[in-house]
Amino acid sequence: LFTLVRGTILMKEEGYFATFVEMTTAQGFDWTAEPLNFSQLVPLHFQRLFGTEIPAYKAAMDQYTDGAFSDSTNLDIDFNKYAVYEKSDDAKEALNQKATDFMQEGEIYFFRAIVEQFVTGLGYGNLDDTPLYYVGMMMSPTYTDFWANIPANDPPKFVNGLYILEG
Repeated sequence: LFTLVRGTILMKEEGYFATFVEMTTAQGFDWTAEPLNFSQLVPLHFQRLFGTEIPAYKAAMDQYTDGAFSDSTNLDIDFNKYAVYEKSDDAKEALNQKATDFMQEGEIYFFRAIVEQFVTGLGYGNLDDTPLYYVGMMMSPTYTDFWANIPANDPPKFVNGLYILEG
């Protein structure tokens, strides 16, 4: 419920809410009903979160991580094992942008609410000050897949989406 409320507030603040209302109305949600039927809105929220926003995040991050977010179990990809991104000026520039800017550009609202809570909870500050690189490290390919309950997402040497170094 937190992601639904926080994501909706972000949409309202950033001028996307009218578009969300149009989309959910087309899917059958009645915004004029009194009282609003939030139990009907929750599945639409999850549909957007898992069907649009997380895939958009992963596709955008793939460009700078040698495809790590599409192939999270492949430990031959450096980002999956060591959080080392592609060595290019484009990757460096993209991953140094502020996470909020990235999320706004990608129209990511509900997933941003989760990332905000996670990043802030770890003490990294808010997303206005956090480079996208740190979000990619914390919401890594395996962790994102594990969190989203994508099958075959916990390969050997991983425990609950986190790579375990042996030593």
